Amino acid sequence: MFRRPEFCRPQRIEMTENQVLALKGRRLEITCLAGLVWITDGVSGDRVIQSGQQATLRSKSKICVQAFAPSVIRIQPPAPAASALIRNQNLNFEMGATQPTAEAL
Repeated sequence: MFRRPEFCRPQRIEMTENQVLALKGRRLEITCLAGLVWITDGVSGDRVIQSGQQATLRSKSKICVQAFAPSVIRIQPPAPAASALIRNQNLNFEMGATQPTAEAL
């Protein structure tokens, strides 16, 4: 009844009605592809999402996902924020990476 998968890359999971998925607390993005699911981490409040909706969790406590109906979800690490991407580009430049010249463009 309980499963504890690890998510390094996107995982598509089919859930039966009332199935419960227990996850380690971490940063996750859960997208409901079909059906209706309840998500709680016991800290930041409960969420109910349906087909086409997503929830991004940043929790160190355990995360529980329960299907209210037969459902399909996708779980993946959240995409990096734009500010993190800009910081990484600036860091690369400071470490000696060169920016393209106008002639190269």
